[in-house]
Amino acid sequence: MSPYCCVIAGINPSKALLKAVSRYDNIAVEANPSVERINELIRMAQINLLITFQGTFLKIKFLNSMFTGRHVVVNPMSGLDDLCHIADTPGKMIAVYQELIKKPFFTDILEERRKQLFPVFSNEYQSKGLIGMIV
Repeated sequence: MSPYCCVIAGINPSKALLKAVSRYDNIAVEANPSVERINELIRMAQINLLITFQGTFLKIKFLNSMFTGRHVVVNPMSGLDDLCHIADTPGKMIAVYQELIKKPFFTDILEERRKQLFPVFSNEYQSKGLIGMIV
């Protein structure tokens, strides 16, 4: 058994997922968590693993993880690969997990991410752009 806890959080987890994780004492599924709870989980996690198979990956959970989370692992569809850890196969995900689970996370990494993401991904910047298009 792993000494680490894993939380899978999302909307309407499938019965297959619930059955698969029920075999593990260190894995919990949080179904339909509130926005506040998702934000708390992102801040508390040593690793935020965000995998998608959709072409448009930029989602709120991803940006929130980038602005407030520690280590962020994504598959190569993010468009911001240089700011994350990349894993595109289950084997690579396990290897990256094993590397990062004990690796300290320093606030300067978070600050560097914020510098590169801001202002393009800030609400204020985007709203000014929209206003400029309307006016």
